[in-house]
Amino acid sequence: MKIRNKYYIITILVFTTILNSAGQKREQSDSSIKRVNVVNLPFGDTLLVTHKFPRVWEFSENHKTKNQKTFEKINDYYIRLKTVKSIASPIIKQANRIAIDKDRSLNFYDQHFKGVFKYQLPNFGPYQVYYRYVEIPLPFYYQLEDSATTQQELFTYYGDLIFYDARTKNASILNIYQSYTHRDAVVTIERIFYIGKNQKIQLFKTVSGESTSAIKLTHKIQIDDNGKFLITPTDN
Repeated sequence: MKIRNKYYIITILVFTTILNSAGQKREQSDSSIKRVNVVNLPFGDTLLVTHKFPRVWEFSENHKTKNQKTFEKINDYYIRLKTVKSIASPIIKQANRIAIDKDRSLNFYDQHFKGVFKYQLPNFGPYQVYYRYVEIPLPFYYQLEDSATTQQELFTYYGDLIFYDARTKNASILNIYQSYTHRDAVVTIERIFYIGKNQKIQLFKTVSGESTSAIKLTHKIQIDDNGKFLITPTDN
């Protein structure tokens, strides 16, 4: 009996060790999964604010300057943001888009595409904050292209910050990333962003052509403790 009891005790200890080990691995795995889509600030490529770009520069495919190589590396960063696994979105009762420049055009796209939530950021004032990505299907893009005027924006994709009020279930939408062209145009116009640790949002406009690129800071945005959006255009 003593031998049998020792056997049972050893067996229980072994199973307990295995279960604890599995539990720890599962907790580590769950934590890793949660961290994949939770972003600590800053959010955005730091090269955008540390590299000294000229307002405009030229390049060729056979000879890309340091500015152009850095510019393309930055663009790659923002393209990669869409590749992570989507996360669950909050239940939104009503949403209002905060329009900057030509963002009113996005209201049309919002009616057709809901996009997918990719990241959750730290809270800004009273808001939970999410990054949402919307990609326009090519058939829809071509359909719009056929009927577009030469000055109509044809968006290929865009990314928004969703400022969600959990109390009212309402949301404010701020576009921070977009790419569009005009019909028959040979350039692509984009908006990219950088959000610092101080929660200040900077928006940049970029223009890419066959041999010329350009970039400039266009807006600085802050959200105060009461949830008010303070938007400052800049000529820098």
